[in-house]
Amino acid sequence: MNEKLQEQLTTILKSATETAKQAGAFLSDDVPDVVNQLLLWHGVESFIYFTLGILLFILGVVYIIFLTRNARKNGIEIFSYYEPYWCLYLLTVIPWTISLSLLEFKWLKIWLAPKLYLIEYTATLLK
Repeated sequence: MNEKLQEQLTTILKSATETAKQAGAFLSDDVPDVVNQLLLWHGVESFIYFTLGILLFILGVVYIIFLTRNARKNGIEIFSYYEPYWCLYLLTVIPWTISLSLLEFKWLKIWLAPKLYLIEYTATLLK
């Protein structure tokens, strides 16, 4: 009975060792592809946020230009505390704040120094 048990244990250990070797070979073959996809994903995601931030900033500038032209047409003093018109300028602070929070240059770091980005990304994962 001991021999049977030892034989089964050796076959299980051999099977586990072969499976681990196959998994290691699979991982070592696919690591470059996974790293490439990771860089591509984070780069595109960062670029989309950057583009949205720029668009919101431009939207705020266009809104200010529109308000100024409209105020001049109507003969309104723009920064008068007696007129509620200056409050509309405060509404441009909202898209500017959002746009500044969206402006991240991670995509530029991935494009110019991908190894540095991978090191920093790995460090953030290990924290």
